[in-house]
Amino acid sequence: TGVGALYRYAVTRDEADFLAYQEAQRVPDADRRARLELSGPRKDQEVARLAFIEGGNHPDDAPVMVWSFLYLGRTPYFRRAIEIWTAADALRDELDAEAHALRALIRAGTRMGPALDSVLDRIAAVDARLTDAESDFSATLGAGARWTRGAITMGVSLTGLLLVLFGTVLIGRLGREQERALVLE
Repeated sequence: TGVGALYRYAVTRDEADFLAYQEAQRVPDADRRARLELSGPRKDQEVARLAFIEGGNHPDDAPVMVWSFLYLGRTPYFRRAIEIWTAADALRDELDAEAHALRALIRAGTRMGPALDSVLDRIAAVDARLTDAESDFSATLGAGARWTRGAITMGVSLTGLLLVLFGTVLIGRLGREQERALVLE
């Protein structure tokens, strides 16, 4: 979340630390763009794929992420993960507002004291809620991945069973037809 850079900025007042916070926001901002694109009316998969890559995801994973969002996004686990993701984006907006409040105070020459302490306390509170959301998101995606793996395993098993049954019926019919042909000779 870049919160460490904000704490450093409060102490050092070095603009490079604030820029490090902003740089840390590039990843979640890119992921947000992907989510918004896939949630919107256009659902431009290429725009979302590129945003996922900009968000630090491997280029080979980005198409799977787009597909998963579009086709698994309505399943309970993935729908819940998207809800958490959306809520986390709102928390990031809160964090960004507090970061800019901190920057304004520092640029105004405010020294350590109640005003800066208050902003830093609010930053810490938002960061704690973001950490909880990230943990919940990861746990939900993990459960969803296990559910998906189980569903795929069940589907493959059922398909295999159906093919065996179909093959058995077909072999039985062919055997009966061969017996009839031998009887008729």
